[in-house]
Amino acid sequence: MTHGPAEEVLSWLQALEEEAGMSPSWDILFEAMCCPVPQKLKAALDKAIASLAGHQVLVVPLWERLLGAVVVRKDSLQRDGRKHVPVKYDLSYQLNEIEARAEEYEEAIAFVELLNALWENSKAFVDGGAKYGHFTRFVLEEIVSSIYQRSFKFEKERWQLMSQCLLHCRLCLESLPAATSQEEEAMTPGEYVLTDLLENRNLFRVVNFTLCLGTDWLSDQSREGSLAEYKTETVTEALRLVQCAMGVDQDFIETKQNNILGRTYSPLETVLLHDRERIPKILDYCRFSWDSKLRKEALLVSQSLIQRIPYIVSKLESSPPPEGVSIKNNLQSGYSTILRSANSTPEASQQGVEDDCAQLALDIILDSLKSGVPSNFGQYICGFEVCAGMDYMSLENPSFSSSPLKDILDILLCSTASSSRPQLYEKCLQVVFYLSETPETSTFCVLPMLCCSSVVSDDIVHFPCRPVLCALSVLIAEWAGIFDSKYSIHPTASSEG
Repeated sequence: MTHGPAEEVLSWLQALEEEAGMSPSWDILFEAMCCPVPQKLKAALDKAIASLAGHQVLVVPLWERLLGAVVVRKDSLQRDGRKHVPVKYDLSYQLNEIEARAEEYEEAIAFVELLNALWENSKAFVDGGAKYGHFTRFVLEEIVSSIYQRSFKFEKERWQLMSQCLLHCRLCLESLPAATSQEEEAMTPGEYVLTDLLENRNLFRVVNFTLCLGTDWLSDQSREGSLAEYKTETVTEALRLVQCAMGVDQDFIETKQNNILGRTYSPLETVLLHDRERIPKILDYCRFSWDSKLRKEALLVSQSLIQRIPYIVSKLESSPPPEGVSIKNNLQSGYSTILRSANSTPEASQQGVEDDCAQLALDIILDSLKSGVPSNFGQYICGFEVCAGMDYMSLENPSFSSSPLKDILDILLCSTASSSRPQLYEKCLQVVFYLSETPETSTFCVLPMLCCSSVVSDDIVHFPCRPVLCALSVLIAEWAGIFDSKYSIHPTASSEG
């Protein structure tokens, strides 16, 4: 049912219904799921139902049948001070009594996978899926809230369950309607997820703990092979959830502010800034070399954070660095590795994730340089720092022996870069142009560009941003004349050059 052609599967189900004399044929799966059968069988039933969700015509009937199965009672999550009497088919009872005692959570994983299969194949809900909100509350309040406190016989199941829960939360956010409800009883699944994040509740704490495991810890796990695939996927899903949340939080907050009696919320980056270690930990995942997909998600989140926090450099400089490690050196190392990797085998990675990461890294640098913010992230990554009492910046590594700026220049000097990956080459030229145009950084940037000015001049005609590149060529020519006449704008800086 999962991999078969849709028409053949539906035809087979119809024939099965006629032969068995019951319709729909999959109704018996729900009936068996609500019976006191072994947990492994319940998990298998959930997976069988999830395979049916891949067929669009069955999604709505499956949702309605799931609601009728009462696998998650709507009143079981209400805390009114009275002891709730569980029923055998209540999933909360199965989770906290049966599975918790056995320390095996195969059914919980399969059930969240079933929810995700239905969400992924559902068309946009008019009301954001409000009538399915109790399923999301179950995921948040019963599973996510205690995921790191539970004992697992098989540690792999912890990471599988966490990954599926984070995926579920992201799917709910993606279905968040433009017009959010004003009453808590009518909240949609997406609103449950977003308010949990913005109010620093269970989901936010788990996401924060997951991301704060850090690049070095995750790299060690990957090196040792200790369930690395599952842990990497969980961190990747946490990053995707953060990125998705930053795509909807501002509209949600604006809607709530228009409601006089509504609660007030702060954007997600403000919540993250409450702890100075959070954002550096997220940005640092650019160094993770074991999985390009995780690195790409980290760069996407970094891009959003840097755009939202223009003076992020001052935040990074005030953050306590890891023991014996510089935050700036780590970030420069990550960006440098990304650019070198993209430049090393252009033919093999031109259309791959490695090239996407390099494009994103350059976009982040370019966006910062274009912003005009003094001492911005682009200058920070390229190795510039403010000189106390001076109107210009110094370069930490004037010899260009190792830095993202050197890797950008290496791409420009690569004989095949302009033809094999013109977009990457063009962005590198733009980075150099903006660094050369800015008075604070121009002294250190143009001098090394003199050696590749011919490359720039020869290839200008091949790129759509000709005005920028023509200006760069003229700028280089002007500076070439300045240096030829041994004129120096900043004596200290030029003497080092």
